[in-house]
Amino acid sequence: MYKRLNNCKLSETAIEEYLCDSLPHMQGRYFFNLPVGHENSPDFKEKMEFYKLKIPENDFVVIIIEIDNYHKHFKNNLSENGFSYLKFILETANNIFVNDTLFYHNINDSVIGICDVRDIYQKIKLLQSQFSKAKGLTLSASVSSSGKNHGRILTMRNEAMLAIKQRVFLGSESIIYYKNIKEFCKESCKNHVCDIDKVLALILNKGKKDTAAEIDKIFAKFENTMVCDHEYVNKMCLEILFALEKALGNHEITMNKFLNKQGKSIFEIISKTDSLEHKKEWLLETIFAFKASVYNKKQIIMSPSVRAATDYIKNNYMKNSISLEAVARVVGKNPAYLCNLFKIETGKNLAKYITELRVSKSKELLSNPNCKIYEAAAQVGYIDVSHFTKTFKKHIGMKPSEYRKLILKV
Repeated sequence: MYKRLNNCKLSETAIEEYLCDSLPHMQGRYFFNLPVGHENSPDFKEKMEFYKLKIPENDFVVIIIEIDNYHKHFKNNLSENGFSYLKFILETANNIFVNDTLFYHNINDSVIGICDVRDIYQKIKLLQSQFSKAKGLTLSASVSSSGKNHGRILTMRNEAMLAIKQRVFLGSESIIYYKNIKEFCKESCKNHVCDIDKVLALILNKGKKDTAAEIDKIFAKFENTMVCDHEYVNKMCLEILFALEKALGNHEITMNKFLNKQGKSIFEIISKTDSLEHKKEWLLETIFAFKASVYNKKQIIMSPSVRAATDYIKNNYMKNSISLEAVARVVGKNPAYLCNLFKIETGKNLAKYITELRVSKSKELLSNPNCKIYEAAAQVGYIDVSHFTKTFKKHIGMKPSEYRKLILKV
């Protein structure tokens, strides 16, 4: 740090101000890197005095304080505005907790404190109230287990870090005690399991309204409760996105390429979404934008011949007589040439394209409980119901009757 300050050629006053601002962070770095038993070493007291540190004499806890929806309010982690808010928390916390406390600004956009356990709840509530009145935003806090052993500080910090992650489910202005996680987190994530196939069927075959309603229903299960695996929602969102990427099957537009082009990353769902509502918004926005992008790309890259072929197929897929030869005659191309060109531009041969379109249209028909399976087969160009059933199962992984039961449950 000395070399960095010296190279900056700052005045003594500026250096003093910088050191004063940096002191809480230096205190925290020293305190949280203490090895077990170091408090008994000869130089411990000297270093504590140097860093102006005082350890609570009674039982103490580690608390973590974070601004709710921080990344939504401050898109740039290092913004001056965001830092000033964290500095305000630091100063206010030190005024409220007063004796035998240490608060410092962590690099992860949070404030960490070591505090006397007495009246901890009331003091956090007071801090939340003062911050809300002064800044118009809300705070959440987590509290570790308590104790007097200074060698457990790192463990206690990890407990507080684990507890603060439950804020995503419990909502803004939460105060989360580590001791309550195991006590109240009895419901396993297995009871919240999301059926990715159901969600995917809605995305591909229904509109935005139906998809959003189903995502709302899934996210509602996690509200106002503690979840044993706090990463479950993040993993669920990533599974949905990768399943969508695979289903749309366009190698030119992968999910990562699509997001990178927008200056985003797929892992923003983990690192830059601080609430269930924010995660849900990010997920739905990405789903619909990616789907539209893939469909638009498929239209753009088609030559006139292939586009004419796909238009003809879309209007005539229900005819049992449709074939490569029939389509080639309509567009005025040699069947072998059209077949080769079609596969280059769409990534699949013409026969497979017809079959996939028929299956896709039959899925829409099967979502109507009044449509018989043999009627759905006939309406998409299959005279033989058994052939339709075999083809449907090959592409979807289940019989038409099984798919109908599944989609009607959704």
